[in-house]
Amino acid sequence: MDILTTFHQSYTTYLFYHVQEWHRRRSMCRALPFEDRVYIDWFLRTLLVPIAKDVTSHCPQTEEEAL
Repeated sequence: MDILTTFHQSYTTYLFYHVQEWHRRRSMCRALPFEDRVYIDWFLRTLLVPIAKDVTSHCPQTEEEAL
């Protein structure tokens, strides 16, 4: 769980690479029994604020929509 909750995007990281790293870390945590919404929230918290605001303005319902 710490693999996902401690992960954050830096100002020098391109969004593309951040999403790739999220996928890599998420694949290591597939056995965690959380709902998709929890993973969406965790992913949105890893993003820089302006990007997170843009993504949440579209109200993603699944993790894939958020990505």
